[in-house]
Amino acid sequence: FHPVQRGPASGWIRINANSQIDSIFMYGFATEAFPIFDPPILDYGVVPTGWNNYQLTELRDTGDAPLQICDTEVIGDPGFTLAPIKFPLPATIPPDGITKLRFGVNFITNDRTGGKHYGYLLVHYCNGRTDTIPLIAKEASQRLQFCDSHLDFGKVHVGTTAPLPIRLCNNTNIAI
Repeated sequence: FHPVQRGPASGWIRINANSQIDSIFMYGFATEAFPIFDPPILDYGVVPTGWNNYQLTELRDTGDAPLQICDTEVIGDPGFTLAPIKFPLPATIPPDGITKLRFGVNFITNDRTGGKHYGYLLVHYCNGRTDTIPLIAKEASQRLQFCDSHLDFGKVHVGTTAPLPIRLCNNTNIAI
């Protein structure tokens, strides 16, 4: 029995030897772990400069065979780092759809250009397969703009000058 996909499989084996014909029915059920990540993408949004930003994903198995995790790693932008794992690896998740393992990823940047940062959380299973969880973060950017929507100079005589202060605002968490 060598199943190629999950689910029931059946068939007949027939023999025909020396004018003797016989058959036997065979059946089996192919099992497979079915990992589910919640959430499937870690999107940090716009992150404050210089602060550690933490996101968490949970892994559970909704299949019909245990899921065995051998290793985890983070690749991509060096601002993403794997948070300490609270369980020893290798680890096994039963196929009950309830038991969860939690994986945390930190992100920190000191850049202030509004650039995007990308990475992946890789989960390596003991059967040689790998799942990847996308990591996305956008750094804050400095943004200077006028605080007032208009400037009203009122009535000013021709040939004269009327001073009026202009107020500028910084609408970010970053000092300019």
